[in-house]
Amino acid sequence: MTRIAVLTAYVSDGTVPEDHLYEIEHDTADYYFFTNNADIKVPAGWNKRLLHPCSADKVFENRRAGKIPKQLAHLLLPDYDYYIWHDYFHFVKEDPVKIVEMLGDADAGLFKHPKGRSWREEMMAAAAREHRQKVDFTLHTLEHFRIPLSSQLWELSCFVRKNNKKTNRCFNLWNELTTMLTSRDQVTFIAAAHLEPIKIFTLPGTALSYGGNNNLVPHKGPCFHSTGRGR
Repeated sequence: MTRIAVLTAYVSDGTVPEDHLYEIEHDTADYYFFTNNADIKVPAGWNKRLLHPCSADKVFENRRAGKIPKQLAHLLLPDYDYYIWHDYFHFVKEDPVKIVEMLGDADAGLFKHPKGRSWREEMMAAAAREHRQKVDFTLHTLEHFRIPLSSQLWELSCFVRKNNKKTNRCFNLWNELTTMLTSRDQVTFIAAAHLEPIKIFTLPGTALSYGGNNNLVPHKGPCFHSTGRGR
């Protein structure tokens, strides 16, 4: 039997938004919500797991905490064959079994970024939401690693991935690069996937509603808050 885990997270110094977790429609997966809010009540079928934000980067401490289940599901929940990740303002619409079957022999399924930027353009577009020294260090490091500017940019607010050695190595590196460099994980994923290559299936549609959205793990609406956002 194929075991699938759906994961999401919300990490904040305040309360969780009124746009709460959705009611589960498909019982073909196990659902996990990671949060630092011990008092929040979750709908039936959701498993709540507490996160404890702690980082030397106090500005983006919450955002970085939210990356832990996003990138390291294979360490937190090792007994699954597949993981479906989505940021808090998404929901699973399609049967998770049908979603993972789309991968075939690919290691992960991702949505293309609708803007078609290079990793350098993406980093500069997000520079105002990052420490300047982190921006400079990220640019220098990716140039040192010779990450091609032609590398595909992915929208990573939701994705599906396998629990296998190759994918786990890539996602371990992604977590390390996100910790060392910028916490804008679209940029660091490009480097991780270049240095520890995985086979990627392009999911149909887009991850966020401004690009048309998708019928697999749609975005709930116009709010674009990121999981694990900073203060």
